Amino acid sequence: MRISFLGPIEAPPPGRVAAVERDFVRGTMAELLGELGYGQEQVHFLTVVRAEERLEPGSEVGRGDELTIMLLVGGG
Repeated sequence: MRISFLGPIEAPPPGRVAAVERDFVRGTMAELLGELGYGQEQVHFLTVVRAEERLEPGSEVGRGDELTIMLLVGGG
């Protein structure tokens, strides 16, 4: 797994990211964000993208995935 962060998001410490990339086998996107240290209330403000597809909190992620995490942005 490879995780990158885009834009003005507070990323977890690099050591934590490396551990999750190495040890996270398979689970939901919400579980992955929890492992990275984001609280349940923060999940709704984050967007995770895999291969140009926006993932929902219940989407499965696992080894081999390349994910980009960013803040959810709305416009008006």
